Amino acid sequence: MRFVCPAYEQARGAFALQVGLTITASWWLKELPGSGGGDACVEVTLPGAQAITVPAPPVYAPPGPILFLPEVANPQQAVPVATGQAHDLGCAAVVVNVEPGDTDLPPTLANAGFRRHCDYYEGAIRSV
Repeated sequence: MRFVCPAYEQARGAFALQVGLTITASWWLKELPGSGGGDACVEVTLPGAQAITVPAPPVYAPPGPILFLPEVANPQQAVPVATGQAHDLGCAAVVVNVEPGDTDLPPTLANAGFRRHCDYYEGAIRSV
């Protein structure tokens, strides 16, 4: 099973762990006010990372796509450039995928104004 839980819903996240799911990824978000109008499906090469612009889920109704970084090899290089390029590309936000156990990326993201937005849980559910 795959389960997505907003980071602020701590009780739901704790329940997911209790029934046997494990966190497989966390997405960190930085919204870019005043930006928007860009195109989705644009591949972007950044120093220390690859990225792509993707359409945001309609429920959020942002004014533009999201710049998504699925993997970051060098956070100190990639994160500042990603934020600047996202704005130039008309993206409404930047989302960075963080794998469990990554201790370098979260502090860099937090210092750059990102917040942990949601966690992805996977596994077989067990009875509690």
